[in-house]
Amino acid sequence: MYVLRGFENAANGKKNAAEQAFVKAIELAPNYPEAWLGKGLIEFNKGNKKQAQQDLIAAAALQPNNSILRSYLAKGFAENHEAPIPFIGDNSNGLMKQGPSMNWSLQNNSTQLTQRRGFTPRS
Repeated sequence: MYVLRGFENAANGKKNAAEQAFVKAIELAPNYPEAWLGKGLIEFNKGNKKQAQQDLIAAAALQPNNSILRSYLAKGFAENHEAPIPFIGDNSNGLMKQGPSMNWSLQNNSTQLTQRRGFTPRS
């Protein structure tokens, strides 16, 4: 409930309320990766890139097979201009190319996560 409220607040530009909702969600359920993702996105938008990375690491560590969380983590490292995250496997065919800069839009993230969980956002 707090995670959904956090993404809803973030999508409506209420970043302080969103951050409070994500922090409350983490307090109540620290093993919920979407709460860490939301907090990480808020931190990144506030310019706290190192804290954002830590939150994204927590999210990805809780669900290491979740490609969305791993993608945000990799893009967070890329946005910080740190060493690239190594690809596992052979890239001799050249299919793995660096993508565009990270879209940190909370509106897009809210829609993607709520649709994945079967929720319908309020208008």
